[in-house]
Amino acid sequence: MGVRIRFLKINIFKSTNYSFVALISIVLLLSSSCYKYVSYNNSKSEYCVANIKDIQHTGGAYFSSPKHTPNGNIVAGNHNGNVLFFNSEGDKINSYKTKSWVHATPQSVSDTLISLGSYDGNIYFFNNDGQLRKVIKPGGKIFTNLVEVSKDIVLFGANRKSIIWYDLKNDIKKVFKTRKLNHGSPALLSNGIAVIGSSDKNLYFFDKDFNMIKSYKTGGWIMHSKPIELSSGNIAFGSYDKCLHLINSKGKLINKIKTGGKIHGTPVETSDSLIAFGSFDGNIYFSDLNGKIVNTIKTRKKIVASPLVLPNKNIVFASMDRCLYYCSPNGELLSVTYTGSKIFASPILTQSGNIFLATLDGSVMIVEP
Repeated sequence: MGVRIRFLKINIFKSTNYSFVALISIVLLLSSSCYKYVSYNNSKSEYCVANIKDIQHTGGAYFSSPKHTPNGNIVAGNHNGNVLFFNSEGDKINSYKTKSWVHATPQSVSDTLISLGSYDGNIYFFNNDGQLRKVIKPGGKIFTNLVEVSKDIVLFGANRKSIIWYDLKNDIKKVFKTRKLNHGSPALLSNGIAVIGSSDKNLYFFDKDFNMIKSYKTGGWIMHSKPIELSSGNIAFGSYDKCLHLINSKGKLINKIKTGGKIHGTPVETSDSLIAFGSFDGNIYFSDLNGKIVNTIKTRKKIVASPLVLPNKNIVFASMDRCLYYCSPNGELLSVTYTGSKIFASPILTQSGNIFLATLDGSVMIVEP
């Protein structure tokens, strides 16, 4: 069981002595008392230590973003090859050992199952509580989540230059060959069209029968930035060409938002109709639906994870600088909290509204917003 850490005013980033910062962090984690810390160098920037309710050290870095099972549990995979299940409040309830790294993000399929691919070439299917129900070996290492295009039919990418359509009921597969491996996260649009990005720089569109009906070319790899439909009807996604692309439903370019770094995560649309996303340049971006930037917030390290929308409509970004950045729906920075761990995987919410983080140091933590 972890310890509760109250909010403390602390100037983390203005110190040039990072060993001192690490020492302070350890002291805070070992105590539940409230300490006052006076910032130095006459800095006006103040940061808070996150209100961590619990930390569990599970081993193995988390590159796989956690997801909810259909009954509200939480599942995540790590680079020790483990698939771990937690209850709705983040307590570990089960685990399963695969034969290699788990990098893909879990995804619910067929109403009652949760799927997750591994570098061992298998896709594993579990029930809500982590009991294994099915294993398929479609060919190649699996980097991506699955998307269910119709009942018992899923689509996903693999490293053998292939996008795969798979009939889970009859164990039938179809393969579409690309020019490079496929690390992109597929999505199902409201019109039933499945879209998935590839390392060959294309975003591919497939109909329900797995016919490739169109493609859109970017200038870089498309990794885990899942295409999202905006309220305008357009589609937004990021690429390693350092741009967020806005295209229409026909795959035609509307606008490109140029940043200073690669874009790995999935954007979100805020309740104020802004697009929010992070970049490897360390910036948080807010733009209108036409692609005009309205605000930029600087962090200290690159942002890999996708942003999370909280129940109060605020948005939280996890940065590799070990901090969470809380922003309003109109793009204003509200607060910054320090977690002590680098965060690659995207955060999610527990049922009680706390933030569940899976980190690169192999721990999971529950943070009160």
